[in-house]
Amino acid sequence: MYYEVAKGLDLDGDEEVSQAVELGRDNAITAEISIVSGVLGTGALTVTLEFSNDLDCWTNLSNYYVVTLGEAPAREFLPQYNGAEARFRFARLRYQAVGSAHVLLTASIFTYSQT
Repeated sequence: MYYEVAKGLDLDGDEEVSQAVELGRDNAITAEISIVSGVLGTGALTVTLEFSNDLDCWTNLSNYYVVTLGEAPAREFLPQYNGAEARFRFARLRYQAVGSAHVLLTASIFTYSQT
């Protein structure tokens, strides 16, 4: 399933989270992040894939599912998550513009079944 979780999100040195996506029977995820425009200077955009079973407590699985973008425009994919080893019900993205970064971004989450 394809979910567009951010379109034209304007971050200026702050942090946001996307809507939560319910995984249902899907056990694999990949996410695409694009900086449409912006000024990063000495800053960066860090995006983390987070997981939850109750929409209250979120975990990021030891920082493996993190991507940092340091220029604009740019496009990156998060490492593929295969949930066979740790099954979660929900996923979301956390976006953080650090340092002098001011960016306009889009992001999508793709969920699918992998055996």
